[in-house]
Amino acid sequence: MASNSLLVVDGQADGQIKELGEFIDKLKDSSTLLQQVDTLLIEGDEERALSRLVEESAILAGATKEEYEPAYTLLINLIISSPSLPTYLPKVISNLSTQIPNLPNGALRNLNILTILFNVIPSNSILRYKTFDAILEVSSKNNLFELVLPQTKYVHEWITEWGDLSSQDQRTLLLKLAFASEPFNAETSLSFLIDSLNLYSTDNENARPLAQRVVMQALSAPKRFEFDEILEIEAIQNLKTLNDPAYTILDIFACKDLVAFRKFAQSSWLKENELDQVSLERKIRFITIASLASKSRTLTYSQIASALDISEDEVELWIIDVIRVGLVEGRLCQIQKTFLVNRTTYRMFGKKEWESLGIRLKNWKINLDEQLKVLHGVSPVKEHGADIHVDA
Repeated sequence: MASNSLLVVDGQADGQIKELGEFIDKLKDSSTLLQQVDTLLIEGDEERALSRLVEESAILAGATKEEYEPAYTLLINLIISSPSLPTYLPKVISNLSTQIPNLPNGALRNLNILTILFNVIPSNSILRYKTFDAILEVSSKNNLFELVLPQTKYVHEWITEWGDLSSQDQRTLLLKLAFASEPFNAETSLSFLIDSLNLYSTDNENARPLAQRVVMQALSAPKRFEFDEILEIEAIQNLKTLNDPAYTILDIFACKDLVAFRKFAQSSWLKENELDQVSLERKIRFITIASLASKSRTLTYSQIASALDISEDEVELWIIDVIRVGLVEGRLCQIQKTFLVNRTTYRMFGKKEWESLGIRLKNWKINLDEQLKVLHGVSPVKEHGADIHVDA
């Protein structure tokens, strides 16, 4: 679906029109359409003859499994080179979106045909958007979206190529992708939600429920532990102005701790929005460990236990788990009851973090300079021994 394809069907256009007209008549047990098409072709009105085929094309859903896809391939070959393609396409798309043939893998057959249609339409045509929208509809309604998911990485490239797509259509498309991909990939779904939210102006009343959804989905995403970029989105900042609890909980995960989370959890907001308090408390504990590790390269078991409100006996299990999710790297010292940090993920990377990084780089440079001075101060060892002379 990512690139254009060439559709090759043998024969002249008038012969193909007659062939398809005859096939449709066979499905209808009639000869009317072929007679009309023959007359129009004799009159030289090939476009009108093609138009009649498109008008009658819904009957193709009654074809056998051997005939169905070849018949639609022939129809697509005819309309794709027609100047009236924008007129014909809605009917063909409607057929494939709403009429699933009573055949084995009927929905998959329609999805394959729509994919062929998408690929033969010029990449910069807005008609590709309409076809892709139908692909989303068919795949989502028939549990086939997993087949489309790998191609969604090209969506932003396609939107740029389509050019004339309105902001409203872009938002609608991105939301459809977000909802369809959620059962398969939480991060991909969240990414599409955020992209859609960024297309709203802050004063748009529809932005608020979408901003709330972004917050809830970000908190629920099992691999999402960084929230600073979401916090900076204008529509999210607008939640703060509105004193929306969604902003409060997001701010807690971005820069606060377990105590703040437990205080918030006393309200009914988590339950009302069907968020799992146990999972979220586990996530805030992971983030808390990462936050501690960003402030000190050596953490005692007692420090960690206090921050997580657990016993020291549980510390090692929590450290192992937080290493597994990739938030920190380091090693446990059971004898000294410490965790030695090698790497950590910062919750937010603002001015304070840049200043801290600057100090560490400066210290690193000083250490390197001192080592170089030591190396330069060492004189080469002179080897002692008699010179050997060789007479010519």
